[in-house]
Amino acid sequence: MKTLLTAIVLVAALTALPAAAQSTIVVNVPFDFYAADKLLPAGEYTLAPLSDSKVNITLLRAVGSGKMVAVADHPRGNHAKRNEKTRVVFNKYPGEKYFLSQTWVEDEPLGRELIKTKRERQSVTSILLTGRKAETVTILASVR
Repeated sequence: MKTLLTAIVLVAALTALPAAAQSTIVVNVPFDFYAADKLLPAGEYTLAPLSDSKVNITLLRAVGSGKMVAVADHPRGNHAKRNEKTRVVFNKYPGEKYFLSQTWVEDEPLGRELIKTKRERQSVTSILLTGRKAETVTILASVR
């Protein structure tokens, strides 16, 4: 039932795409990572925003397998400054846990910040309790 609901939401979102949709990012991720609480293998992915509202959906698609994951996000950035490089940002927590965190497109004023999932919030709580630190990992990407 959950899969059917996800499929319906994706079809509705795809049919509601504005004519001038934002850029699709292509990135090669060298490590396994979480997106929408799903563990995804290292590989090449495309990320494409599906709407321009305050709360958005970004569709993450594995290039080789075509496997898709929808993640919720919201705009982030400074309207006065344009991004210098297209990049994808991950939060890295102890135990080699990477979480997709942000996407930025060159020459656009705003990026997208993914909403933290329950699994990532648990990782944040864990590092706060243990005194360990999280890291940020940035991967340069391209625009299609």
